Amino acid sequence: MKTRQHQGIQTFCSGAAIRNIRKRFLYRVLSIIVLLLPARFALAESYPSEQIMPVHKLEANITDEEIRMIKQEFPLVTGVAKAYEQAVYSTVSFFPELKNTPIIFVHTKTRWPLTSQPFFSDILKPYGKRCYRIIISEESSPNLKPVLLKNLPFNAQIGALGHELGHIADYQKKTGIEMMGLGLLYWTGYSRKKVEQRADRLAIDHGLGYQLYEWSSHVRKVMGDNDWVISNRAFKNTYTSPTSILAIIKLSPLYQDIN
Repeated sequence: MKTRQHQGIQTFCSGAAIRNIRKRFLYRVLSIIVLLLPARFALAESYPSEQIMPVHKLEANITDEEIRMIKQEFPLVTGVAKAYEQAVYSTVSFFPELKNTPIIFVHTKTRWPLTSQPFFSDILKPYGKRCYRIIISEESSPNLKPVLLKNLPFNAQIGALGHELGHIADYQKKTGIEMMGLGLLYWTGYSRKKVEQRADRLAIDHGLGYQLYEWSSHVRKVMGDNDWVISNRAFKNTYTSPTSILAIIKLSPLYQDIN
């Protein structure tokens, strides 16, 4: 004879089983949505409407007046430390479609040298209603110290920041359900590779191909035989390689006049 407690546990477990089935079903639906996203977005040109022409090398020589003007164009880009203003505002100017996008820079100590993400509370919001943050790590583990933003050459800093802004430009095209699916599937190798290489491609299409190439090459050079698994395995297999970046640049009409 079943006791009330046993019946309660059985009911709870049955409910949990049903919830698990629903979760698996939702996961599969979101998987299909996210895996179809690259094909859908690949059909359209990813060039911004206001195109800034690429250059081989950018220098840290923009004036205070030029920075002030860029700040006026991008009033919702905030929190940028003085030490990074040259790099950040040089990069932001290549993404004119983000002029009205709130992007908050956070300077802290984290494991990852540089990351970008929407605020969690904004994930389900519609296009153009989300706030984002770009987290710049000032300190990390000793083996990651060479690839902190502050330790990169200026042109490589631009490439790294261009990649992160590429993520935000990509997120701005996604619905809330697509963003949720993206978050669920990001840590699967296939999906992560597509997301990261999409950000790389957007940086290239926005005129920052040579800067992305310098960042990609520099990271591989300074990390060398470092035993950091992200550098040796995930980084090299997930992000676009220097050779592939140059191949994309060579075929892009945007770069023909400076090749």
